[in-house]
Amino acid sequence: MNNLSDKYYKQYEQLINQIVASQHMTFFDKADLIEKMDEDLQKKLAQVKGYDIAC
Repeated sequence: MNNLSDKYYKQYEQLINQIVASQHMTFFDKADLIEKMDEDLQKKLAQVKGYDIAC
């Protein structure tokens, strides 16, 4: 990974860790949020793969 990729990955990892450690959310809220983030990530990944193929 290049420096920018590494930076973004670390920020993503920190966010996930903050969600998991949060005492202001229930287990189910945390699971729902992480699942929603994963679904969004999969959609964006499909878009990126579509762009790469078009190039």
